[in-house]
Amino acid sequence: MRVLDENYFNEWLESYENSKLDMIKLGLGKFKLEMHRENNSEKLSNEIESELFLLGATALEDKL
Repeated sequence: MRVLDENYFNEWLESYENSKLDMIKLGLGKFKLEMHRENNSEKLSNEIESELFLLGATALEDKL
């Protein structure tokens, strides 16, 4: 879980959507070349998924 400011989220979402559109504009050939480098959408995904708080956890016991 992470509490986000609405303004921060809206700015992040716009940047994320633009990065996805940029990948589409590059086309498949150049996209394969970009896969070797960390692209902008991956950086944005990592940014939004940082500073998370653990809400709970579950576990299953395997009796095999």
